[in-house]
Amino acid sequence: MPTIKEIAELANVSSSTVSRILNGDESIQVSLETRKRVLAVAEKLNYIVKSNKNTNNAIGTIAITNWYTKEITLADLFMRSILWGLESTLKTAGYKIIRSDFNDSLPDENTIDGIIAVGEYHGKNMQQLRNLNKPLVIINQDTLYEDISCVTIDFKYSVTKIIEYFEQEGHEKIGMIEGKNKYSLKNHIMDPRAKTFRDEMKKRGKLNEDYIFLGDFSIDSGYQQMIQAIDTLKEDLPTAFFINSDTMAIGALRALNERQIPCPEQVRIIGFGNVEVGNYMTPKLSTVELNASQMGTYGAILIQSIMNGQQNTPVNIITGTKLLIKET
Repeated sequence: MPTIKEIAELANVSSSTVSRILNGDESIQVSLETRKRVLAVAEKLNYIVKSNKNTNNAIGTIAITNWYTKEITLADLFMRSILWGLESTLKTAGYKIIRSDFNDSLPDENTIDGIIAVGEYHGKNMQQLRNLNKPLVIINQDTLYEDISCVTIDFKYSVTKIIEYFEQEGHEKIGMIEGKNKYSLKNHIMDPRAKTFRDEMKKRGKLNEDYIFLGDFSIDSGYQQMIQAIDTLKEDLPTAFFINSDTMAIGALRALNERQIPCPEQVRIIGFGNVEVGNYMTPKLSTVELNASQMGTYGAILIQSIMNGQQNTPVNIITGTKLLIKET
């Protein structure tokens, strides 16, 4: 188990600063960059905040339900980071946590005080959450129009910046490897990154569905979809790809390397998430930086505010992003 001191040394701050940040002390006067750096180091070291409160004397019980299966969550660093920030903050505050995922039933409403749902909830699934009649926060889906508080990412800004960067480099053929979410009863739920890409490319008159490949959020899927793009499009292969997650982008980069297609000289790729392993790829993965663990922290703080009566109207906390051009 890593220590506070080790985190402090790696983050270049004092141990007391690390302790206060990890324990959710909002009064500490540090920059957002410092806070993000400390949380990133703690996440990398798999540090789990220990609550000083006995779980038998928890101040309340919060259910965390995850739309994704355990298998998908384990393969997706982005989702794991959200859950890490969420659980660490709630444990520090003294809450008992009940977990469930896609295959589990929701907890009994009489056993919980609030619920945080991570992922894409629509139709029947959303109604099941509403029927619990408990304070509710959704993470990674905009539900403000449904009068439900949420924490989201500014996908429109980040995806638009990617397209603008490709255009500035002179790319005319721009493709995408899209990650699919779960299906509702009848309809595929399009990821907001993919929707924004289509909308923005259509505005520019450059949308070509032949350049879009649909997989899931895994390394193998990114690899397979890029291989399919190479084999299907041949000489018409786009010179730039937006890939919906770094996990998929790592697989796509491997496919390009295996087929001896130089990146970025012949094909440039940009992922999403800025996962640590991307810096160890050859070449280093260009990406969009976001703070997934901070999204979890915001969700935990928001549910407490709702439960305490401090937040009576629905809000959407939108987290920002930054385009990081590295080597791909």
